[in-house]
Amino acid sequence: LSKGGIISMKNVVDHSNNLREKFDIRTPGVFVRTGSLSGGNQQKVVIARELSEDPLLTIASQPTRGVDIGNIEAIHKQLVEIRDSGKAVLLVSAELDEVMSVADRVAVIYEGEIVEWVNPKDVDQQQMGIYGWNKGLIMEKFSFKDVLILFAGTIITIGIAWVLLTVTGFVPREIGKLFFEGAVVGQRNILNTLNIATPYILTSIATVVSFRVGMFNIGINGSMYIGGLYAAWAGYKFTSLGHIPHVSLCIAIAIITGSLWMLLPALLKVYAGVSEIISTIILNFVAVLFVSYMANGPFRADPIAPATPRILETAELKQYFPNSQFNSGFFIAVIIAFLTYFILKKTTFGYELRSGGDGLVGFYPSRYSSYLGIPSDRSAITGMLISGGLGGLAGGIEILGNARYFYQELLFNQGFDGILIAIVGKLEPIGGLIASLFWSALRNGGLFVDYKTEVSREIVVILLSILIFFVSAQKLVSSLERFKFVRKLDAFFTRKIK
Repeated sequence: LSKGGIISMKNVVDHSNNLREKFDIRTPGVFVRTGSLSGGNQQKVVIARELSEDPLLTIASQPTRGVDIGNIEAIHKQLVEIRDSGKAVLLVSAELDEVMSVADRVAVIYEGEIVEWVNPKDVDQQQMGIYGWNKGLIMEKFSFKDVLILFAGTIITIGIAWVLLTVTGFVPREIGKLFFEGAVVGQRNILNTLNIATPYILTSIATVVSFRVGMFNIGINGSMYIGGLYAAWAGYKFTSLGHIPHVSLCIAIAIITGSLWMLLPALLKVYAGVSEIISTIILNFVAVLFVSYMANGPFRADPIAPATPRILETAELKQYFPNSQFNSGFFIAVIIAFLTYFILKKTTFGYELRSGGDGLVGFYPSRYSSYLGIPSDRSAITGMLISGGLGGLAGGIEILGNARYFYQELLFNQGFDGILIAIVGKLEPIGGLIASLFWSALRNGGLFVDYKTEVSREIVVILLSILIFFVSAQKLVSSLERFKFVRKLDAFFTRKIK
């Protein structure tokens, strides 16, 4: 293109025309700005520029993204010609059809690790989809790095609490002792912690289910309100039932109504593309206004207070101790946690649900489920209904086991906390159960300190927020891998299952 350091425009024009013909770049001339060309022709200009030097290795990353069908065929033709000339071509693409039609060998990669090598001539798209999906079935159940982060976050949080209490004139050692006592010391405190944990267990599992199918359900609070309201209605409306049938009916109605409350955002997402985050947040406000209307109108019993009648004794969940509201709802929540784990991990139904989202925190629609022959739409709707049902169950248990009637001022915030708890529990049902117990212990400890001292319970919310920041610090977790002892301990302790 140049001679003696002088650019030859004739050679530049001839070279450009040769590349334009070779790579089928459709432009009226070589003196046209690349930015004025169509996206496909811009893509081919880039490819022509890179391949004009005849490289020994060509790395093509998403070479046909945003390109029309005709240009896709032209790009594939160039890559195949380079391959046939004996040069190496590394094609990186999320388009399975493209990979299957062009590549000689395919490496399925997940999180930087090659999980499978396959010959595209020996497998079909469904089998390829299974290879891609199987990466989601190999998940860390326990990571030493995560424990280090939790431990370090706890120590830092305690240090911050120590400073805050000292600055405000309190004795941290005494406050810490009261906090521990309120959380896990004594029968009454332990029972109160378990009772507080009940709705958290259910809302965290509801979050796990919805996130796994690729639906970000922020409306679990709304399902709690609806399920609680109609559990209260069933609790006083049916007067001729025995204890077990009456409680079972109330719980079933709470699950059904909570589930149906999530049907609309699920359908809007699947069939209209409406963000479930927006629709479920809006439905939270709608739920609050709706139950307020019902408590003031059709279901109102007291002319003074906006509340439903008290549920009948046959509808009450059994409270086992006279000095605590701890009731059988806790055992229901624990059973649900283990049952959800079994369904998600050990059944074909759970496999279909998990295939609806890509990875641990899914994104609907899943790229893999279509290759598995599993409709993402069905998984997404089913997951949202189950999530809403669990939220409704949480609200129903709060009414049947604690409040005994529904009133306008009833406040449910456990749905939002359940999202954080599920994240701390690594979006696993058993992890959510354990995290719920930990979270509830902190909550109850804060309430006990608030009762015994002048320290505000809101300080617990601040400290929990700080702790969440550290637990969620994935970059901080990754940075620990540079230490050799961390890698060795992590390799020893980490458990993987298929």
